[in-house]
Amino acid sequence: MVFSSMTGRDARDKRRKFFVFSGACAIFGIYLLFQYASTHKIVLMDVDVQSLDMKGTGKEYYLRQKSVFEASAKNFLLHPYWVGTEKYVDQKWWSLSKAIPWSVGNNVFSSMMHARAQNMNELFETLGLDGYKIEKDKCIMSQWLKDAEIPQQPILGPWRNLSSAVAALHAIKDGTESGIQFPLLLKACHITQGGQHGVNFIDSKEAFAERFDEYLTWVENFFVLKAVDTGRKWETTVRNMLSSLSPGIMAVEAFPIVVGERAPFEIKVEVVWGRAYMGFWAYPMGPTVDRQCNLEHEFQYGALHPNSTLQPDELRWFCDNGHLQPVFALAERTARAAGVDQMRVDIFVNPADPEHPVVNENSLFSMQGHHQHTVYIGRVWLDGYLKREYHVPDMNPNAPPYRIEEPFLSFSKNTV
Repeated sequence: MVFSSMTGRDARDKRRKFFVFSGACAIFGIYLLFQYASTHKIVLMDVDVQSLDMKGTGKEYYLRQKSVFEASAKNFLLHPYWVGTEKYVDQKWWSLSKAIPWSVGNNVFSSMMHARAQNMNELFETLGLDGYKIEKDKCIMSQWLKDAEIPQQPILGPWRNLSSAVAALHAIKDGTESGIQFPLLLKACHITQGGQHGVNFIDSKEAFAERFDEYLTWVENFFVLKAVDTGRKWETTVRNMLSSLSPGIMAVEAFPIVVGERAPFEIKVEVVWGRAYMGFWAYPMGPTVDRQCNLEHEFQYGALHPNSTLQPDELRWFCDNGHLQPVFALAERTARAAGVDQMRVDIFVNPADPEHPVVNENSLFSMQGHHQHTVYIGRVWLDGYLKREYHVPDMNPNAPPYRIEEPFLSFSKNTV
């Protein structure tokens, strides 16, 4: 009996030692992985489960498009402001993304954005260059779109001080300002982060008059609010740039809303090296759409995302009525006007008018899910820098990309 009891304790001791040893090995393995990630500028915890390409459709599309995007990068005219991104790009992102795509697919894309942010911050800190305002100041963005002859909604303003903004709101309320129609949006120039809610919708003149004091308070609050990009890996990198932004307000005529909907149809298009890679619906939340107008749902682990409101067939009108080519062409034109390596262009679509989409805004720090395409968008973007076959025009290297000039005005109008 004593012998049997001792054997049982020995067995338990062995199991305990085995589990302790296994746990120690696992912890050490994780430590080594994070050390490798840190050394090679990868943030492994920034993983988006929606980027998992469970059915392989993202890879298939990437392989079909790869040579076309390589040619686009080779012929791309890169604005001098973006060129310094190259020195923050690490070739090992590519090899690591291929070796462990399930863990770092999303990181190639987000790490590329961080690399560009580091370059933008260096230019700001050392030379005072403010090219980042092409995205981080909505009012400068709107003026740039106008100068580049890119369609957008009618705009009043901007008003860069509180007194002029208040006077303009009174004029709109009293009907003495006739340059814009309701419904309209009030937008804070310096707040581009969605979480800070820098847009206020006004559906009618009557509603504006009834809640006028509320809108005034909203404007007053935003004139003292500073922009932040909380929770992003580049949060500290862009902090000083965002703090330097001047406040302001503008009024934008709202894009028509289809009867029965609560917002305009909006599609967000990722453009890499001057070519649209794919789009995804912001409203209503629905499928991705590629260059062949394939509408596809594959969000979380190959299943429909619980927040999706539409099935692909419910957006067939987008393809059947000829919306794809005008939308993708407008997105490409917008990114090429900035001479920028990658840009997300948000576009409003009127189902009854496929020939006249308009740009809502752009983003250089897109955190929208690209689902099964995420890793491959990052690879296409990174590959252009690794090959270094793009062209940089002979021009003032300190010129901001939001000040549209040749050769970029002509380059934006070239067909891809």
